[in-house]
Amino acid sequence: MKDTKKRTAVHWAAVVGDESIMKFLLEKVMELHRQDGAIKTTSPPQSSQGSSVATAKAPVERAVYINELDHSKKSPLSLAAENGHEPIVRTLLKWGASMNSLDSSDRTPLHQAARNGHTDVVKMLIENGAAVDDSKGVFGNSALHDAAGIGHTAVVKILLENGARVFINKEGWKGKTALHQAVEGGHIATITTLLRNGAIMDSTDDDGQTPLSTATTSRHDAVVALLK
Repeated sequence: MKDTKKRTAVHWAAVVGDESIMKFLLEKVMELHRQDGAIKTTSPPQSSQGSSVATAKAPVERAVYINELDHSKKSPLSLAAENGHEPIVRTLLKWGASMNSLDSSDRTPLHQAARNGHTDVVKMLIENGAAVDDSKGVFGNSALHDAAGIGHTAVVKILLENGARVFINKEGWKGKTALHQAVEGGHIATITTLLRNGAIMDSTDDDGQTPLSTATTSRHDAVVALLK
């Protein structure tokens, strides 16, 4: 059963972060399927090799239920990642949730965790096989762009350490690199981290602006001093 936002009880358990309710709901749906003869077990997969393995072993009924999308095309995992509920994320991954599902903004659960600064969730998703690449959402931003633009330096470091360094200078929204976006927000620590990991200062966005000219226009004097 879904509400007006097309959310199930599992979606709402993911939003509020109630692990006991989440486990109860997942076990209950498995019990119902067992009674219908659809499956023979109510236990989640025991594999520690990540969500892709768990999903491969999970019954179709479980996979469909746990990956249902709400009105914004967000799965329970996406909502849990967005809200930083690490125990819920762990539970959903064990039960076979898809880590690379896209919401209406083409953001994955990793995007959501990164843009909201949830370091532990970012680490967990990566450890379980989430793709740390330059895939872009509807605004053209990767998870690195999202984290840099908001100034989540710890998340930026995690992403760079796990593969994002190779596309550190890729363009995102309006042709802006992660450095452009960090500069716009005046995030000194994030800017410093990006520069130390190979971000170039002479890249231009769609308006022909470099990170330095962006800092000047935005009147971030400390950033201007750093980039000169």
